[in-house]
Amino acid sequence: QWQRALSLLVTASAIGLQASARTFGHAINACARCSQMEKALELVKEMRSQGMRVACMIRTGLANEFSEAGKWQESLEQIVEHRRDGKVLISRHSDIEERAEAALFTATTMACGRETKWEQAVQLHRVAELKI
Repeated sequence: QWQRALSLLVTASAIGLQASARTFGHAINACARCSQMEKALELVKEMRSQGMRVACMIRTGLANEFSEAGKWQESLEQIVEHRRDGKVLISRHSDIEERAEAALFTATTMACGRETKWEQAVQLHRVAELKI
């Protein structure tokens, strides 16, 4: 399915249509679910190059997939990128955004825990507590 998602993005671009952030999000998730993380990250870069906001739920999906693959550093990178985009972890925007950020925090904490990187998990808790 990830190949089909990428094909649709390429086709849309070829006929002059600009994919929406939602379309990119679906393609990124399809790639991530099929363990095509490099492709997923390329799509994130493409999104950003087009000036689109990468939703927290996209970052959470990536963090979860990296976690499942035992790649805790790449999972943590999703928080770094989320913050680099100007989003504050566990902010007080809206209930939906707060839940999305909590899910991202949880995914990265789980990734650290799976790899017995408890120091990083504790640090994540400290960062989140400062923002609540």
